[in-house]
Amino acid sequence: MNKVVKMKFLALSMPLALVMVLAGCGAETAPSKSVSATNACSVDFINGSANPLVAVTDGRIAMRGWAFDHNTMTVPETVDLLLKDREGKVFVIAGGKRAERPDVAKVFKSPAVSGAGFTLVASVAEVPKGAYGFSLRMSDGSREVLCGIKKNITL
Repeated sequence: MNKVVKMKFLALSMPLALVMVLAGCGAETAPSKSVSATNACSVDFINGSANPLVAVTDGRIAMRGWAFDHNTMTVPETVDLLLKDREGKVFVIAGGKRAERPDVAKVFKSPAVSGAGFTLVASVAEVPKGAYGFSLRMSDGSREVLCGIKKNITL
């Protein structure tokens, strides 16, 4: 092989090799989830406050809001809170409980999203003190849907 062809081959084969290593090739690997984004979410209250910046001082967070996948007009089963610090480290707070939100179904003109409400009450005592942006992660097993929230909390 001449030098130019060999370099092109290496340049094209290296990313492919990296993808294969990261994705895994054997039967022992779990199937990957599809991940998409939505903007169909809102957090109404954090510890009783509707403010865009909330200080959580007692190690406990309680929030209420709604979230669904606007791409499919469905409500994935689970909803978790993802806290992201300034360095980009993410802390997952699981345990959101779904609730009925007929107001959301009415606004979006879709009865399919009437179950888009959620409440989440959890301890954040193990999360380091600091400032956090956050997003919601919804899942129904085979896919994840992420939704950014324009609010911040401090612990």
